Amino acid sequence: MNRVQWTMIGVIQFLMILSAQGQGQIQIDSVTGVIVQDAIRIEYAQDDGVQVSAAGGDGIFVNLADRYGVFAFGKKGNYFRGSKGPGEADLILGGTFNGQSSGDDGVITSDPTIFTSDLIMEANDAVIARIDKNNNGQGNFFVWDDNATTLFQVSQAGDVTVRNKITLDPISGDDAIITSNPDDVGGDLFLESNDAVVVKIDKNNNGNGNFLIPNPEGGLGLFQVTRDGDVYVNGTLRHSSDRNRKEKIEDVACGQILEALVNTPVYKWQYKGHEERHIGPMAQDFFKAFDVGNDDKTIAAIDADGVALAAIKAQHKIIEEQRLAIDTLQNKVSELDQLREEINELKELVLQQK
Repeated sequence: MNRVQWTMIGVIQFLMILSAQGQGQIQIDSVTGVIVQDAIRIEYAQDDGVQVSAAGGDGIFVNLADRYGVFAFGKKGNYFRGSKGPGEADLILGGTFNGQSSGDDGVITSDPTIFTSDLIMEANDAVIARIDKNNNGQGNFFVWDDNATTLFQVSQAGDVTVRNKITLDPISGDDAIITSNPDDVGGDLFLESNDAVVVKIDKNNNGNGNFLIPNPEGGLGLFQVTRDGDVYVNGTLRHSSDRNRKEKIEDVACGQILEALVNTPVYKWQYKGHEERHIGPMAQDFFKAFDVGNDDKTIAAIDADGVALAAIKAQHKIIEEQRLAIDTLQNKVSELDQLREEINELKELVLQQK
């Protein structure tokens, strides 16, 4: 058989296969028997245009096609194309039949000339996502702008890098923003809300790290925790003291509290590495004397306040008792003075009768 005969036999066999799925054709030069234009062209397929199942080798292999290796267009206007040459997209996902110029296409490709990317996903606005697995074993996911600037990155180790800001719930108008400003030495991480209150977490190159809630009206911050552990509050510090939140409520023997406080040593001291001087008890002594708090390493301000209030009440009771005793003594002194005057008067009368 000559080439044309073999070709026609192949065409007949292929058309028999395609007839099960719908109408199809293979375009062949009627003189030379050479397949021209589209190597395989299937139109108006009622089911799958091409179906490959459990292929032992390549399911579909196209080599050196002058146009697209694979071009498929669905009824709803969606299509994809295989690459037609170097620098072209390997796969295009679009919504019309007009190719990349449709303005609504998505491109999936790979460019061996770009060392930092093995898989590129592009949209018509030039924002690019890259999934990278280099020969050095480092894999990353990138989102780049059209200038190849990394906007978002997930490293192989799981680290996430965001170039600008993260906005939470922007549609409702009640959004929260996480961002960083390299030009602001006072904050490395910003947490912003739509009412302009900002939380700053700062770790400067000079080694000073701070947690800061600035005052939107300027001036001193509303709240700050320094790297040294100092806490600054530009306002009132309130501890919850609602009776409804408390249990196991017991009366306090204020006299015993006062006695324990009198026996608790009070020192003047400073924290290690600090120059500021303070006056107060040691946590170990305080815990031993009053048995309050979580441990013997810290003293809660609310416990110190409670001890002071109980001691004041006990001291007030002592003062009141002493005042009553003094009043009683003063009354007795007055009575004695009155008796002394009466005795003196009697003495004078006795002397006059002599």
